[in-house]
Amino acid sequence: MTNVISTGSLRLDLALGTGGIPRGLVCEISGLPGSGKSTLCGHILAQAQHRGEACAWVDVDHTFNTAHAAACNIQPELLYICRPPTVQAALAETEILVQSSAFAAVVVDSVSALPFLPDTAALPGPGAPSHLQALSALILPRLKMACRASQTILLATSLTSPGFEGALYHQLRDHLDRMALQLHASIRLQLIEDEHSEPEQGEGARVRIIKNTFVPATFVTNLFFMYNQDIAKAIDCFDLGVELEVIRVTGQGCFCQGLHLGNGRKE
Repeated sequence: MTNVISTGSLRLDLALGTGGIPRGLVCEISGLPGSGKSTLCGHILAQAQHRGEACAWVDVDHTFNTAHAAACNIQPELLYICRPPTVQAALAETEILVQSSAFAAVVVDSVSALPFLPDTAALPGPGAPSHLQALSALILPRLKMACRASQTILLATSLTSPGFEGALYHQLRDHLDRMALQLHASIRLQLIEDEHSEPEQGEGARVRIIKNTFVPATFVTNLFFMYNQDIAKAIDCFDLGVELEVIRVTGQGCFCQGLHLGNGRKE
């Protein structure tokens, strides 16, 4: 597909089956605190900026770090950043950004922080619901249609609790905001910590593709974030080559079509 934005990882792009995140949809990226949700969003925005596209970041958590964004190859000076003070402002600004058609991708980081923002006033209309119900019943359906019309990608991060392995829908009846995001997202990715990662070299992460409306989901693939740097594309390609049996690993080293590549994965 041509109308897509790469995730910055060749393996994840191939696992999605579309070469990246298609334009005009809602994508949920969930995971534990520190699992790399914002980092992955940053890499996607960096790919969009590399193509000359404008991007926006709705910093609901108020934790956006310019230095970390630059490490993900984002150009912060070209990124529209807003820090909404209230629930109403966060929802309204997100809708305006998506409807404007001026941005290739808009990040909401994170949806899980919305209930903790001040709720200054009720939404207009008779019998208007609370901000949690509004996200489910009013905002997300409108955002989904606006994304389709403007061909903007809405990347929404959400927090999962320790031990969370994908809740059943009937367990979410009291959490309408999380239910709505799961239903309206066309692609859902969950980041899981890789227990075999080496902190001094980088941080490994497993990406579980929970939902993909375009192709049958490849349920788990791997990412490797270099410490305070970009996605390790060389390791990404090497691991993919090993999986596809293009690269052969023996006790004597790594070989590709008879060419000796090195003695190990990082050499």
